[in-house]
Amino acid sequence: MTATEKPDNTSPLSEAEPALERDQVKWNPVNRPIARPTVTRRHDHVSEKNDHALVRRALTYPFDLAEGSFVLCAGDIFPLVAADVEDPRNSRIVVSEKIHSLADEFTRRIGHPMAKAGWVPVLASGSNASPVRLLEKFGDVPGATVLVVKGAVTQLVSVYSAHITRYGSISATLQHVEGARAHVFCLLVPQTLLPLLHKSEALGMNYDFYRLEGAQFETQEGATIGDLHAYLSRWGSLQIDGQNVGLAAFRAAGVTGPVMAQGDVMARVHGLLSPGETLHRFILTNIKDDALRKQRIKRLSRDHAQPVAADFFRRID
Repeated sequence: MTATEKPDNTSPLSEAEPALERDQVKWNPVNRPIARPTVTRRHDHVSEKNDHALVRRALTYPFDLAEGSFVLCAGDIFPLVAADVEDPRNSRIVVSEKIHSLADEFTRRIGHPMAKAGWVPVLASGSNASPVRLLEKFGDVPGATVLVVKGAVTQLVSVYSAHITRYGSISATLQHVEGARAHVFCLLVPQTLLPLLHKSEALGMNYDFYRLEGAQFETQEGATIGDLHAYLSRWGSLQIDGQNVGLAAFRAAGVTGPVMAQGDVMARVHGLLSPGETLHRFILTNIKDDALRKQRIKRLSRDHAQPVAADFFRRID
Protein backbone atom coordinates (compact mmCIF):
# COMPACT_ATOMS: atom_id res chain seq x y z
CA MET A 1 0.00 0.00 0.00
CA THR A 2 1.37 3.42 -0.91
CA ALA A 3 1.30 6.38 1.44
CA THR A 4 -1.57 7.98 -0.46
CA GLU A 5 -3.82 4.91 -0.71
CA LYS A 6 -6.75 4.79 1.69
CA PRO A 7 -6.59 1.63 3.80
CA ASP A 8 -9.50 -0.77 4.14
CA ASN A 9 -11.08 0.15 7.47
CA THR A 10 -14.18 -1.98 7.31
CA SER A 11 -13.02 -5.09 9.17
CA PRO A 12 -11.61 -3.70 12.43
CA LEU A 13 -14.91 -2.05 13.41
CA SER A 14 -17.44 -4.53 12.13
CA GLU A 15 -21.11 -4.58 13.06
CA ALA A 16 -20.48 -7.69 15.15
CA GLU A 17 -18.44 -5.73 17.66
CA PRO A 18 -20.11 -4.10 20.68
CA ALA A 19 -21.55 -0.63 20.16
CA LEU A 20 -20.19 2.24 22.19
CA GLU A 21 -22.59 3.70 24.72
CA ARG A 22 -20.99 7.10 24.43
CA ASP A 23 -21.71 10.18 26.51
CA GLN A 24 -24.31 12.44 24.92
CA VAL A 25 -25.82 15.79 25.72
CA LYS A 26 -29.56 15.62 25.10
CA TRP A 27 -31.09 18.73 23.57
CA ASN A 28 -34.61 19.99 23.17
CA PRO A 29 -35.82 23.26 21.63
CA VAL A 30 -36.77 24.93 24.91
CA ASN A 31 -34.26 24.02 27.56
CA ARG A 32 -31.20 22.16 26.43
CA PRO A 33 -29.41 20.17 27.60
CA ILE A 34 -31.99 18.33 29.71
CA ALA A 35 -29.48 15.88 31.15
CA ARG A 36 -25.98 16.36 32.47
CA PRO A 37 -23.66 14.08 30.50
CA THR A 38 -21.62 11.49 32.35
CA VAL A 39 -18.02 12.49 31.65
CA THR A 40 -15.00 10.30 31.10
CA ARG A 41 -11.99 10.88 33.31
CA ARG A 42 -8.37 10.34 32.35
CA HIS A 43 -8.06 7.02 34.23
CA ASP A 44 -10.79 5.52 32.05
CA HIS A 45 -8.61 5.96 28.97
CA VAL A 46 -5.99 3.43 30.14
CA SER A 47 -8.10 1.05 32.23
CA GLU A 48 -9.62 -2.30 31.32
CA LYS A 49 -12.62 -0.49 29.88
CA ASN A 50 -13.94 -2.18 26.74
CA ASP A 51 -11.34 -1.68 24.01
CA HIS A 52 -13.98 -1.20 21.32
CA ALA A 53 -15.52 1.61 23.35
CA LEU A 54 -12.16 3.35 23.59
CA VAL A 55 -11.66 3.10 19.84
CA ARG A 56 -15.15 4.26 19.02
CA ARG A 57 -14.83 7.21 21.39
CA ALA A 58 -11.63 8.29 19.62
CA LEU A 59 -13.55 8.29 16.35
CA THR A 60 -16.29 10.62 17.69
CA TYR A 61 -13.97 13.65 17.96
CA PRO A 62 -14.82 16.55 18.37
CA PHE A 63 -17.47 14.97 20.62
CA ASP A 64 -21.13 15.96 20.50
CA LEU A 65 -20.94 19.60 19.52
CA ALA A 66 -23.85 21.75 20.66
CA GLU A 67 -26.39 23.09 18.18
CA GLY A 68 -25.95 26.62 19.47
CA SER A 69 -24.30 28.75 22.14
CA PHE A 70 -24.21 27.50 25.71
CA VAL A 71 -22.75 28.17 29.15
CA LEU A 72 -20.98 25.91 31.60
CA CYS A 73 -21.83 27.15 35.07
CA ALA A 74 -20.97 25.37 38.32
CA GLY A 75 -20.96 21.90 36.80
CA ASP A 76 -24.01 22.17 34.54
CA ILE A 77 -24.68 23.20 30.95
CA PHE A 78 -27.32 25.79 29.98
CA PRO A 79 -28.45 27.18 26.60
CA LEU A 80 -27.14 30.70 26.03
CA VAL A 81 -29.83 32.83 24.42
CA ALA A 82 -28.13 36.25 24.57
CA ALA A 83 -24.39 36.70 25.07
CA ASP A 84 -23.16 40.00 26.47
CA VAL A 85 -19.62 40.07 25.10
CA GLU A 86 -18.76 43.26 27.00
CA ASP A 87 -19.82 41.92 30.41
CA PRO A 88 -20.62 38.18 30.24
CA ARG A 89 -22.28 38.33 33.67
CA ASN A 90 -25.24 40.02 31.97
CA SER A 91 -25.70 37.20 29.46
CA ARG A 92 -29.07 35.45 29.42
CA ILE A 93 -29.44 31.70 29.83
CA VAL A 94 -32.34 29.23 29.95
CA VAL A 95 -32.91 27.51 33.31
CA SER A 96 -35.97 25.28 33.77
CA GLU A 97 -37.65 26.81 30.71
CA LYS A 98 -37.21 30.36 32.02
CA ILE A 99 -34.68 33.00 31.05
CA HIS A 100 -32.30 34.18 33.78
CA SER A 101 -29.20 36.32 33.87
CA LEU A 102 -25.99 34.36 34.20
CA ALA A 103 -25.01 36.42 37.23
CA ASP A 104 -28.25 35.56 39.05
CA GLU A 105 -27.92 31.85 38.36
CA PHE A 106 -24.28 31.89 39.49
CA THR A 107 -25.23 33.58 42.77
CA ARG A 108 -28.06 31.11 43.34
CA ARG A 109 -25.74 28.16 42.85
CA ILE A 110 -22.54 29.38 44.49
CA GLY A 111 -23.91 31.69 47.21
CA HIS A 112 -21.98 34.84 46.33
CA PRO A 113 -21.96 37.32 43.42
CA MET A 114 -20.02 36.63 40.27
CA ALA A 115 -16.73 38.53 40.06
CA LYS A 116 -16.17 40.97 37.23
CA ALA A 117 -12.73 39.50 36.51
CA GLY A 118 -11.44 39.81 32.95
CA TRP A 119 -12.66 37.35 30.34
CA VAL A 120 -10.35 36.06 27.61
CA PRO A 121 -11.84 35.21 24.18
CA VAL A 122 -10.40 31.89 22.96
CA LEU A 123 -11.43 30.33 19.66
CA ALA A 124 -12.61 26.72 19.86
CA SER A 125 -11.90 24.89 16.62
CA GLY A 126 -12.13 21.36 18.04
CA SER A 127 -13.33 19.60 21.16
CA ASN A 128 -13.24 22.72 23.35
CA ALA A 129 -16.60 23.49 21.73
CA SER A 130 -18.06 20.26 23.15
CA PRO A 131 -20.14 20.40 26.36
CA VAL A 132 -18.87 16.93 27.25
CA ARG A 133 -15.21 17.93 27.00
CA LEU A 134 -15.70 21.16 28.93
CA LEU A 135 -17.42 19.23 31.70
CA GLU A 136 -14.46 16.86 31.76
CA LYS A 137 -12.14 19.83 32.18
CA PHE A 138 -14.11 22.10 34.49
CA GLY A 139 -17.14 20.19 35.77
CA ASP A 140 -15.58 19.59 39.19
CA VAL A 141 -14.07 23.07 39.60
CA PRO A 142 -16.22 25.03 42.10
CA GLY A 143 -17.93 27.96 40.40
CA ALA A 144 -16.24 27.41 37.04
CA THR A 145 -18.10 29.41 34.37
CA VAL A 146 -17.31 29.46 30.63
CA LEU A 147 -19.40 30.94 27.83
CA VAL A 148 -19.29 29.11 24.49
CA VAL A 149 -20.57 31.40 21.74
CA LYS A 150 -21.38 30.15 18.25
CA GLY A 151 -20.44 32.31 15.29
CA ALA A 152 -17.96 32.73 12.47
CA VAL A 153 -14.33 33.82 12.24
CA THR A 154 -12.57 35.42 9.29
CA GLN A 155 -9.18 34.49 7.79
CA LEU A 156 -9.00 31.18 9.67
CA VAL A 157 -10.15 27.60 9.22
CA SER A 158 -10.33 24.60 11.54
CA VAL A 159 -8.03 21.85 10.29
CA TYR A 160 -6.58 18.65 11.66
CA SER A 161 -3.32 18.83 13.55
CA ALA A 162 -0.41 16.46 12.92
CA HIS A 163 -1.01 15.16 16.43
CA ILE A 164 -2.61 12.11 18.03
CA THR A 165 -4.16 12.70 21.45
CA ARG A 166 -3.84 10.45 24.50
CA TYR A 167 -7.42 9.36 23.94
CA GLY A 168 -6.59 8.34 20.36
CA SER A 169 -8.13 11.10 18.22
CA ILE A 170 -6.51 13.29 15.58
CA SER A 171 -6.97 16.72 17.15
CA ALA A 172 -7.62 20.14 15.61
CA THR A 173 -5.75 23.39 15.13
CA LEU A 174 -6.27 26.61 13.19
CA GLN A 175 -4.59 27.62 9.95
CA HIS A 176 -4.58 31.02 8.24
CA VAL A 177 -6.40 31.11 4.89
CA GLU A 178 -6.84 34.54 3.34
CA GLY A 179 -10.49 35.29 2.58
CA ALA A 180 -11.86 32.33 4.52
CA ARG A 181 -14.85 32.46 6.84
CA ALA A 182 -15.29 29.50 9.18
CA HIS A 183 -18.13 28.52 11.50
CA VAL A 184 -16.57 27.91 14.91
CA PHE A 185 -17.15 28.75 18.57
CA CYS A 186 -15.53 31.33 20.81
CA LEU A 187 -15.00 30.62 24.51
CA LEU A 188 -15.15 33.49 26.98
CA VAL A 189 -12.91 32.23 29.76
CA PRO A 190 -12.31 33.99 33.10
CA GLN A 191 -8.66 34.86 33.68
CA THR A 192 -8.72 32.68 36.79
CA LEU A 193 -9.56 29.56 34.73
CA LEU A 194 -7.01 30.16 32.00
CA PRO A 195 -4.18 28.24 33.77
CA LEU A 196 -6.43 25.16 33.98
CA LEU A 197 -7.32 25.45 30.32
CA HIS A 198 -3.62 25.79 29.47
CA LYS A 199 -2.91 22.62 31.42
CA SER A 200 -5.64 20.70 29.64
CA GLU A 201 -4.12 21.71 26.29
CA ALA A 202 -0.62 20.51 27.30
CA LEU A 203 0.72 24.03 26.80
CA GLY A 204 4.36 24.01 25.77
CA MET A 205 4.21 20.35 24.74
CA ASN A 206 1.42 20.01 22.16
CA TYR A 207 0.03 23.54 21.87
CA ASP A 208 1.15 27.14 22.27
CA PHE A 209 -1.16 30.05 23.12
CA TYR A 210 -1.39 32.85 20.56
CA ARG A 211 -3.04 36.21 20.04
CA LEU A 212 -4.55 36.38 16.57
CA GLU A 213 -3.66 39.27 14.30
CA GLY A 214 -6.32 40.34 11.81
CA ALA A 215 -9.04 37.80 12.63
CA GLN A 216 -12.52 38.82 13.76
CA PHE A 217 -15.27 36.74 15.34
CA GLU A 218 -18.93 37.57 14.75
CA THR A 219 -21.64 35.99 16.90
CA GLN A 220 -24.88 34.68 15.43
CA GLU A 221 -26.57 37.82 16.79
CA GLY A 222 -24.11 40.07 14.91
CA ALA A 223 -21.91 41.18 17.82
CA THR A 224 -18.16 41.32 17.23
CA ILE A 225 -15.50 39.83 19.50
CA GLY A 226 -11.95 41.09 19.03
CA ASP A 227 -8.60 40.47 20.73
CA LEU A 228 -8.96 36.80 19.89
CA HIS A 229 -6.71 34.05 21.21
CA ALA A 230 -6.24 30.42 20.22
CA TYR A 231 -4.29 27.26 20.92
CA LEU A 232 -2.19 26.30 17.91
CA SER A 233 -0.53 22.96 17.45
CA ARG A 234 3.22 22.78 17.90
CA TRP A 235 3.15 19.84 15.49
CA GLY A 236 1.69 21.86 12.63
CA SER A 237 -1.39 21.18 10.53
CA LEU A 238 -1.79 17.73 9.00
CA GLN A 239 -1.14 17.45 5.26
CA ILE A 240 -2.85 14.76 3.18
CA ASP A 241 -1.72 14.69 -0.44
CA GLY A 242 -0.08 18.07 0.15
CA GLN A 243 -3.22 19.80 1.48
CA ASN A 244 -4.61 20.81 4.85
CA VAL A 245 -7.66 18.76 5.90
CA GLY A 246 -10.67 20.63 7.27
CA LEU A 247 -12.90 19.29 10.05
CA ALA A 248 -16.32 18.30 8.75
CA ALA A 249 -17.86 19.63 11.98
CA PHE A 250 -16.60 23.20 11.30
CA ARG A 251 -17.55 24.20 7.78
CA ALA A 252 -15.77 27.09 6.07
CA ALA A 253 -16.35 29.23 2.98
CA GLY A 254 -13.59 30.44 0.68
CA VAL A 255 -11.47 27.33 1.18
CA THR A 256 -10.34 24.58 -1.16
CA GLY A 257 -9.07 21.19 -0.12
CA PRO A 258 -10.48 18.07 1.52
CA VAL A 259 -12.90 18.08 4.44
CA MET A 260 -13.11 14.93 6.53
CA ALA A 261 -14.81 13.47 9.57
CA GLN A 262 -12.62 11.86 12.22
CA GLY A 263 -13.05 8.33 10.87
CA ASP A 264 -11.90 9.33 7.40
CA VAL A 265 -8.83 11.26 8.51
CA MET A 266 -7.91 8.54 10.99
CA ALA A 267 -7.97 5.97 8.19
CA ARG A 268 -5.62 8.13 6.13
CA VAL A 269 -3.20 8.66 9.03
CA HIS A 270 -3.31 4.94 9.75
CA GLY A 271 -2.28 4.32 6.13
CA LEU A 272 0.59 6.78 6.42
CA LEU A 273 2.00 5.47 9.69
CA SER A 274 1.11 1.81 10.16
CA PRO A 275 -0.75 0.20 7.24
CA GLY A 276 0.32 -3.27 8.32
CA GLU A 277 -1.98 -3.37 11.35
CA THR A 278 -5.73 -3.01 11.54
CA LEU A 279 -7.26 0.39 12.11
CA HIS A 280 -8.68 -0.83 15.42
CA ARG A 281 -5.23 -1.93 16.64
CA PHE A 282 -3.64 1.31 15.40
CA ILE A 283 -6.03 3.46 17.45
CA LEU A 284 -5.85 1.23 20.50
CA THR A 285 -2.04 1.20 20.61
CA ASN A 286 -2.04 4.99 20.38
CA ILE A 287 -4.24 5.07 23.49
CA LYS A 288 -2.38 2.44 25.49
CA ASP A 289 1.25 2.82 24.36
CA ASP A 290 2.32 6.39 25.05
CA ALA A 291 5.88 5.93 23.80
CA LEU A 292 4.69 4.55 20.46
CA ARG A 293 2.10 7.31 20.12
CA LYS A 294 4.80 9.96 20.58
CA GLN A 295 7.02 8.28 17.98
CA ARG A 296 4.15 8.34 15.52
CA ILE A 297 3.44 12.01 16.22
CA LYS A 298 7.06 12.89 15.45
CA ARG A 299 6.89 11.01 12.14
CA LEU A 300 3.58 12.62 11.24
CA SER A 301 4.85 16.11 12.04
CA ARG A 302 8.13 15.57 10.20
CA ASP A 303 6.72 14.08 7.01
CA HIS A 304 3.10 15.22 6.74
CA ALA A 305 2.66 18.65 8.31
CA GLN A 306 2.64 22.36 7.54
CA PRO A 307 3.95 24.79 10.19
CA VAL A 308 1.75 27.46 11.75
CA ALA A 309 1.55 30.65 9.66
CA ALA A 310 3.62 32.68 12.11
CA ASP A 311 3.02 36.03 10.40
CA PHE A 312 -0.69 35.89 11.31
CA PHE A 313 -0.31 34.76 14.93
CA ARG A 314 1.59 36.25 17.85
CA ARG A 315 2.69 33.76 20.48
CA ILE A 316 1.93 34.62 24.11
CA ASP A 317 2.69 31.35 26.00
